[in-house]
Formats: sequence, C-alpha cells, structure tokens
Amino acid sequence: MKLVFKIIRIVVTYILYPRQVKGYGVVVKGSKIHGLNYFCSNVLVSTCALNGAVYFANASKANSCTFEGNNKIGINANVTNCKIGSFSYIGDYGLVNNTSVGRYCSIGASFKVGLGGHPLNFASTSPAFYKRSLFVDSPPDTSKHFIEYKHTHIGNDVWIGANVFINDGVKIGDGAVIGAGAVVTADVAPYAIVGGIPAKLIRYRFEHEVIDELLTLKWWERDIDWIKRNLLFFQKPVSKGFKTEIID
Repeated sequence: MKLVFKIIRIVVTYILYPRQVKGYGVVVKGSKIHGLNYFCSNVLVSTCALNGAVYFANASKANSCTFEGNNKIGINANVTNCKIGSFSYIGDYGLVNNTSVGRYCSIGASFKVGLGGHPLNFASTSPAFYKRSLFVDSPPDTSKHFIEYKHTHIGNDVWIGANVFINDGVKIGDGAVIGAGAVVTADVAPYAIVGGIPAKLIRYRFEHEVIDELLTLKWWERDIDWIKRNLLFFQKPVSKGFKTEIID
C-alpha cells in the first residue's frame, strides 16, 4: 500500500510540476510553478510562485514567497514572506523574512533581515507579555503601540556583503552597497556605500549627477533584449553623459 501511495505521489508531482529538476528529499507544495527550476536535495518550498530558472541549493527553504525568475537561494538559506526580483540571489545560510528584494541584487552569505523587534517603551521587552505564553493565553492586539515585524525594502542592483544584519523596516536604495559585517539600523540612500556597526556612509559610488541619471534610466526595469543590446554599457566604468551610449 505504501508503494502505491508513493507511485501516486510521484505521478501527481510530475503532472503538477513538470520539467523540474529535483534531488532527493524535495518537498514542493501549494506552489505555482512556471518554467524550469532546479531543486537540490532536502529542499522545502511551500506556497510560493516560481517564474522559472530558480535554483534552490541543498537544505534551502522558501515559504509564501514570489520569485520573478533567474534566482538562486543558497545552502541552508531560509526565505519567508518575501518577493525576490529577477536575477537576484541570496547566499548560503541567509535568513530573510518579510522583505522585498529588487532585481539584480547580490546578497552574501549569512545575511539576516526580518527577525522582528522588541518594544523599547514597554515595561518589559519580553514577548512573554504580548504573545501566547505562560502569562498570556490569547495575545492582545498591541499594533497601536508596537509592530513586531516591519516590512523591509531592498532596492535594485544592491550588493550586500557577508554577515550583514538589517533592522526591520529599513529601506535600502537602488544601487547601494553594504560592506561585510555591517549592522544597518537606518535607511541607506541610493548608490551609497555604507559599512560598520552601526553602518555609516563611506562614500557614494558615483557623482550625484550620474546617480540621478541612473535613477532616471531605471535599467533594471528594461527587458532582456534591451539589456543585451546595451551589454557594452554594463561592462565598463560609468561616466557623465552615458545616455548617449544607450541603444533604445
């Protein structure tokens, strides 16, 4: 009987998720899948939308997420309640929760965001007083005074180094760079390079005139054909007046 159920599960999986490459111990449930995706071993994907060319490394997990496509989720990475833009990847051992990640983002190993906060202006910071616990059977609504999990926004073309921690609710601007080991407690401006604990501005990637032009161009919203026509633009330093090089 167990063998029969196993065969039925394999057949149903093949019908619902055709043309997927899977290792052993893979569980995919309640998800909408398009295109070809790759699942290494011991991967768990639940209630997600995959839009093709999404690579899940060994022991990675995703729950209630949308992947635009051409993404990679690293070994033992855990992604929950997130939207991941095209061509963005999350490094090994990342823990990403309640966060939107733009397109073309490079996120290093052991990155953490969306871990929740604690109330600093309550009598106690302990969740024992506002979540189900020994003292509180039915957690009260404290949202007027405290939000435990705030949504975090990471823009497009953002590079985040290894071992970075970002506080909930922070906004990382397009083109920003966050140095390895940084603790980000405040918003980061577009194309700013920050580092340290807490993270502070080191410099900007370009002059403000170039930054304004890049933010106006919004190249990350262009289709693949446009990107291919303008590959030379992406393969050398950017300078003022670069718009004359763009092929529309």
